[in-house]
Amino acid sequence: MRLLGLTLIIISILFVTDAELLPKSAFKCLEGDCREGAGKARWDDGGIYQGTWKNGLREGRGVYTWTNGDTYTGEWKNNLKNGTGAYVWASGGKYDGEWKDDMKQGRGRYVSAQGDVYEGEYRKDKREGAGTCTWANGEKYTGQWKDDVRSGTGVHVWPNDDRYTGEWKDDLMHGKGEFVWSMGGVYKGDFSKGLRSGQGTYIWPDGKKLEGSWDDNRFIGGTSTAP
Repeated sequence: MRLLGLTLIIISILFVTDAELLPKSAFKCLEGDCREGAGKARWDDGGIYQGTWKNGLREGRGVYTWTNGDTYTGEWKNNLKNGTGAYVWASGGKYDGEWKDDMKQGRGRYVSAQGDVYEGEYRKDKREGAGTCTWANGEKYTGQWKDDVRSGTGVHVWPNDDRYTGEWKDDLMHGKGEFVWSMGGVYKGDFSKGLRSGQGTYIWPDGKKLEGSWDDNRFIGGTSTAP
């Protein structure tokens, strides 16, 4: 009999669900079915979830409201934000797009409290891949991103219509590129950490050229050609 009892206990442990392993005080069901259906629950920290459930976990569609006023409205799987949904910060800011395991992943659109807008790809909660950011001050960048900053190739346009087209690294112009000033003048060549450094050519509006070596935006040697 003791052996039979031990066997039954082991079987019960093997078939316990993830939801049953959660602390019993993790949330309290306020209304509806918070296990297999639609219901509303409050977490110990004060957060409120209203939506669909599966096996005692948030799954399907629902709205979670944090005590600080932040909200997420969208799809859930295994108790995490998965699929498409919108997260709104109480401080101002909104992300609307794809999620995976509680992180922004895939395509999405983020608008900051200051009015900056990013539309493009995300990976593990950071801007990564192709995307466009338009700042509230009028600047705009279209191109590649990595680890939440401009990296790869892209085009950045300033409010005064100055334009850089080329390579980026760690949010700075870095590599081969072309900078065109709206008032005239073009530089084509190497950039390093946001400055003209390496080999390049500057062309004045009247056609005069400086071709040669540059360091920290200074021309340090080469040839000067009259128009």
